Amino acid sequence: MERISFFEAEPELYEKIFGYRNFKIQVNFLDKIFKKNNAKNILDIASGHSPQGRLLAKKGYKVSGIDLSESLLMLGRKRAKNEKIHGIKFYRKNM
Repeated sequence: MERISFFEAEPELYEKIFGYRNFKIQVNFLDKIFKKNNAKNILDIASGHSPQGRLLAKKGYKVSGIDLSESLLMLGRKRAKNEKIHGIKFYRKNM
């Protein structure tokens, strides 16, 4: 049985609640690890709207975000389009 969170109806609320995290610090840390290991393709599991994935895509990585929440995925697609990011794709998948 799939569980759908209350964020399904208001994905921007999720973005506001968890927006306090410093995504740039997280992405810079990940970037160092990925470069050291020659990673180019990234799978963002439970990605939601994937703020980290979008930043990684800006750095040239090919990112695939998977999540159960279609509304968060739609928000991620919208943000990526607005930010002119082409290296990220979002898929509705069960983790």
